[in-house]
Parts: sequence; C-alpha cells; structure tokens
Amino acid sequence: ARAHIAMMKERYAASALRGDKLHQQQEARFHLYLLGDVPGALALADEFRQRRIQGPRTPDHIFRCDPCNLVYTDDPAVGRSRCPQCGKTNEVFEF
Repeated sequence: ARAHIAMMKERYAASALRGDKLHQQQEARFHLYLLGDVPGALALADEFRQRRIQGPRTPDHIFRCDPCNLVYTDDPAVGRSRCPQCGKTNEVFEF
C-alpha cells in the first residue's frame, strides 16, 4: 500500500506541475482518506468547487451599456465596444 501511495503522490505532483486539474476531486479524497491531510483536502476541494461554479476565466473585457443596462463581453484587444442591443459605444467596465 505504501508503494501505491508514493506512486499516487508522484502522479498528482506531476499533474500539478503540468497545471492539470482534471482529477482534483480525486486528489482531494486521496489527501483526506489516505494521507490524513484534512487542510490539504479541503483546499483542493474548495478550488475544485470554485472552478466548477465559476467556470474558466475568460480574457474578454466586460462592458456595461448605460442606456439599456446590457452587460456583455468583447475581445480583450478593444478598449471600447459597441453595444449589440442599442449600438452605443461603451468603455470597459471596472469592478
């Protein structure tokens, strides 16, 4: 069992170096049940939950049109964008 746990540690470490988060939920269970690492398991599970709820981040800019209150996105290369609903030109919306 120790050899298998060591092998799984190596695999998860290699996937983390690649930026691969496909098996993050299983890695959280591995940390919890086989390593007894509760803080590590909770951190992995929380990151997995946030990615699942929020989805991948997009590099697009967010725009908000004042006249029609439409919120929309456009390419990150543009600083101003025309509203697809009313045609007014808008600046990038900052939170």
